[in-house]
Amino acid sequence: MKYSDEKDKCYGVVGMAIGLNVWDAEDLFSSITIDADGYDCIDFTHEYYFTGTPTISPKASWQHQLKIYKIMMGITISNVMCRCMVGDGKQLNRGDKEELLSIFIEQGDEEYSLSKEECVAIFDKSYNYLLKLYSHYQVKSMVKEFVDKLAQKRKMSSCEVQEAIALLNN
Repeated sequence: MKYSDEKDKCYGVVGMAIGLNVWDAEDLFSSITIDADGYDCIDFTHEYYFTGTPTISPKASWQHQLKIYKIMMGITISNVMCRCMVGDGKQLNRGDKEELLSIFIEQGDEEYSLSKEECVAIFDKSYNYLLKLYSHYQVKSMVKEFVDKLAQKRKMSSCEVQEAIALLNN
């Protein structure tokens, strides 16, 4: 996730925050900032990093890990789409989409033993939903307001993020 400038980074971080909301993971982070790099722009809670304990079933642990995979995929796609479609006003090109898909197929195989078909199905669902979201003209306007607020504040708590995202949901 290399950013061309601070404004591009703001769009990326806002995209990740929106992705967290879309995948009902707003309880898994405490703040966002543009003063960190990569996924460190999100201050994840302990629940995000939870890998299981002997007191819960392996199935429950696996389901949590699969949820994290889906969230990471979703926030990454959202980061790229928000920057491209809202920040730059362009459509995501096929090469970028294929590169993202390739990364998540490899991760799905190596870390979760998911088949290529399973990874593609998860990716397509995320990609298609976010494509519709970022194609909506009202969403673009509200995202720009969110980006301006983040650029000004530099860091926003999860409550502030939820307030900004509430405008998108109305």
